[in-house]
Amino acid sequence: MTFLYIAGFFDGEGCIWKYNNRRSYVTIAQQRPRVLWMIAAFLNSVDIKCSVYRAYDSRPRKYMYQLSITHTASVHMFLKHVRRWLVVKRKSANSALRQTTQWLARQRQRELRYDRAILWYTNGHSVRSAVLTVSGGVNSTTLTKYLKHRGLFRRPIVGRPPSEQRHRTTPAGRRPASRTPTRCQPASPQRGS
Repeated sequence: MTFLYIAGFFDGEGCIWKYNNRRSYVTIAQQRPRVLWMIAAFLNSVDIKCSVYRAYDSRPRKYMYQLSITHTASVHMFLKHVRRWLVVKRKSANSALRQTTQWLARQRQRELRYDRAILWYTNGHSVRSAVLTVSGGVNSTTLTKYLKHRGLFRRPIVGRPPSEQRHRTTPAGRRPASRTPTRCQPASPQRGS
């Protein structure tokens, strides 16, 4: 199995879908799944995530098998490998490749912002100050979830431990005597004459 064969097969039987004008995914449909399984095995071996499943096509009222690549990084790698041999789908492949390149660049920038916030947080600062130092696209709730997922989140200390609490001292340098609260006596009801 080679990318040249897959490019020819995809050019005839495949499709490039755009989802919300942001993300693209690739499908190849066939009635017999054997070729799709071979293509999926080859693509998965070169780290392009894909899957083959059975789908119902309502027009000929038959079941079809469909290989689909939905992970954006995998779509990008697939199109990079097969683009030079495409004839019919070259224009839409170039468009989808541009779109996935921009999406992956935004994703890398987002990960860099989170990594900077995590670095700030692991140096002893709070989540709030980590969010404030890293501008753009990072909020405290998402950063907290990200830290918990990575196992880096530490519970904030609400109060100081008793050993670190500061005590007010008297001018002589001694602790003031503890005051016990006095209980107020309820007023006795007055009886009218």
